[in-house]
Amino acid sequence: MFKLPERKLFYKGGMMMINRKDEPLFQCTHCYKPFFDDEVLLVHFYLKLNVQIANLN
Repeated sequence: MFKLPERKLFYKGGMMMINRKDEPLFQCTHCYKPFFDDEVLLVHFYLKLNVQIANLN
């Protein structure tokens, strides 16, 4: 069964309806949308880091 969102989260760009109890840790610098820890993927950061390490060797 689908559970409706229980909580409103207001931010500069608008509002989100969420079921989570924790607070978002990150925010987009373009649209100000908040993101939770498990939603953020650091793939681009790791790829850039790996390229820089490869160039050092």
